[in-house]
Amino acid sequence: MSAIAVRLGTAAVRGLRATVRAWRWWLIALAQLGICVVIGLCGHYAAVPPPTRSAAAHPLDPLIRRAARTHMPPDWDWRLFKAMVAQESGFDPEARSPGGAVGLTQLLPATARAMGLSRGGFFDPAANLAAGARYLRRMYDRFHAVPDAPPRWRRTRLAIAAYNAGPARARRAFDAAGAARWTAVAPGLPDSTVHHVETIVEQYYPRFAAEPDPGSGPALQPVEPPGRWGGPDFAFTGWRSRLRLWDHHGFHRRAPTP
Repeated sequence: MSAIAVRLGTAAVRGLRATVRAWRWWLIALAQLGICVVIGLCGHYAAVPPPTRSAAAHPLDPLIRRAARTHMPPDWDWRLFKAMVAQESGFDPEARSPGGAVGLTQLLPATARAMGLSRGGFFDPAANLAAGARYLRRMYDRFHAVPDAPPRWRRTRLAIAAYNAGPARARRAFDAAGAARWTAVAPGLPDSTVHHVETIVEQYYPRFAAEPDPGSGPALQPVEPPGRWGGPDFAFTGWRSRLRLWDHHGFHRRAPTP
């Protein structure tokens, strides 16, 4: 009985080896094809920057510019507000944080309502931007004695810190520092808030400020590639955003490329 089992086992091993020999070149070819696909995908995504983080002219620029110029001081650069929107929501009108903040400017619902924004307007781009700019101006006015000019933007930094960490906490850090310098105030704020402010003012804003300001000319007309919503560096997420931005900019959808 044991001899029969040995013969059967030997025959099975030989059959398996023959199968592997017959299929090995196919297996090697499939493995190489898989490696090529993975390398190609990695190269594509490494070469193409995230669409919501581009410094180029953005389809939402007219709305962002209008909100900033309506609610912020006349000589304040509206591209600071654009940098803030980029950091807050990545230009996603339907962004919702785990903490409940909503829309482009990531206002908490209670704060949004205090700024006159109804629940139905939380994800409306124009309404949310206006409410966010209104709240930023309220934080800005809390530090009226602090100078504000490029490149330091001291008062703006404090306003963004208050927007992020809360006005009481930002004011305590400012009073404890005894100076208007951001480097003196920052140690009294949460690390996340300091990182948030510096990302806006020192990373996004210089990129956006390097672009020509079209504010004095006609409104930008977004260029839409086939089969996408919005401009070449922006993709909308959700049908509500598409309908609202249709109202504001006359966006339309093209048929996908076959």
